[in-house]
Amino acid sequence: MISSKSKSSSHICATLIEEICATKILTLDDFISAMKSIIESNQKHIYVLYRDLKIHPTTTRAQQITLDLKFSPLKIFSYSEELMEWVEE
Repeated sequence: MISSKSKSSSHICATLIEEICATKILTLDDFISAMKSIIESNQKHIYVLYRDLKIHPTTTRAQQITLDLKFSPLKIFSYSEELMEWVEE
């Protein structure tokens, strides 16, 4: 799963999440499944394995994360060719 955010080229970042709490993350569905199980088990402290594609693109790094689960529910959108816009699933 790749995350990126940039307003200018000097602040480009891209992070590839490879694993969350021993669950391999290859697709968005893997990420959603891993996060659902974490939320259901009420875990507050998790770890991820990731790569910073800008600074260390070949090095997998570990990071402990404390979750603040005060967020809106996850919404999933898909692009409708028929409507030519993103629609919530």
